Amino acid sequence: MICSNLSFIIITGIIIGRNYLCSALFISEGGETVKKIFDDKFGKIAIYAVSCVAVTALFLSIWLNLGTVADFFKSAVRVFSPLLYAVVAVLIINPSVHLFHDRVFAFIDKNKKKPHPKLRRALSVIAGYLLFTVLLLAVVVIVFVPFAENIGEIQTMVPDAIRSTVRWIETTISNYEFLAPQKDVIMERIEGLLIFSPELIQSIIGTVVSYASGIVAETFNVLIGVIISVYIIVSMDYLKSLRDKIMDAFFSKEKTVAISKAARGIYRVFSDYFIGRLMYSITIGIVFFYVLYLFKVPFYSVISIAMGMIAFVPVCGTVLSYAVGICLCLLFDPQDAGWCMLIFFAVFLLGRVFLQPHLIKETVTADVGLCILSVIIMYALFNVVGALLAVPTFIVLREWILAASEKRKQKAASVSEK
Repeated sequence: MICSNLSFIIITGIIIGRNYLCSALFISEGGETVKKIFDDKFGKIAIYAVSCVAVTALFLSIWLNLGTVADFFKSAVRVFSPLLYAVVAVLIINPSVHLFHDRVFAFIDKNKKKPHPKLRRALSVIAGYLLFTVLLLAVVVIVFVPFAENIGEIQTMVPDAIRSTVRWIETTISNYEFLAPQKDVIMERIEGLLIFSPELIQSIIGTVVSYASGIVAETFNVLIGVIISVYIIVSMDYLKSLRDKIMDAFFSKEKTVAISKAARGIYRVFSDYFIGRLMYSITIGIVFFYVLYLFKVPFYSVISIAMGMIAFVPVCGTVLSYAVGICLCLLFDPQDAGWCMLIFFAVFLLGRVFLQPHLIKETVTADVGLCILSVIIMYALFNVVGALLAVPTFIVLREWILAASEKRKQKAASVSEK
């Protein structure tokens, strides 16, 4: 019944707006015919009716087939993963290309009689991608090589490390009188946890290995994405002019300016967020690499790499990275774990106060609870890619809602003044 009613409304709307839509599609010259539709009363009614019905039918279909829609989006993410990697590469590489273009190779166009804009642009793109390649190779050498070398040794020494940690806990409890009466209860709880600890640790290591294997398997898609990003960055001016022509054909000047402003806002938020989180995670990894090296903690390189990678996780990445670092230090070197915990806490406070506000700008911060909710929803729909994109997407939507609310308030205030 609902479908038949929706079909009737859609057909009616199409019949009403048939002439206007046909003229828009086939007789448009420079966008004038398209703009006339929106100036005509009946055209507005027809397009409004069709839009409302289409949106209603879309949301109703999504609600009735939520599982199928989620599977479709997951399949779409897998199919279009090279394009997503291209977008991420553009967000990461384009700022360095701008830096080389505006600062390093600015001398090329100093001679205004013989400017060489194409040469300047080409050198900037080449330098930006060379820098990206060097950093990527450094990450592979620093991150994956030590991990691959030490993962087997870590798996073999985990049981001995657990027993050593338990002995250290028992000795520490015996040295404090107020904990001595509770020694048996505490050790019983710990032994109960140890029953599941080997399987848990093996499953965690297996999960990490599977994710690393998945990253290696995605190498082909990443390479395709990088190639696409080269085309996007090289053709940036052409794509901008094409975008302006399309928007001028279908929208008024005010709407074109508004859409361009929204696009710049989206790029700013996503670029600031990803570059900020990347720099923050790299800084955390480097700091703890030297801290753990000075304390001679076993597998300091693997622990610092794990902390740096986990720090990239949205919202709770910093806390998770410190928790993982403390647990690994407690597991491999319980004697110095107390000092490591104090240093972790001090670095955590210093990072939150001095480091994170400068790397992750105020424009890309938001309420923690709402960010967590957005991460959960996006992860349920799009897995890991959705979780990574959740926070900047939520921030963009929040900015749009606040801007629309402020605009409505200003409009209401101007009407009341009149």
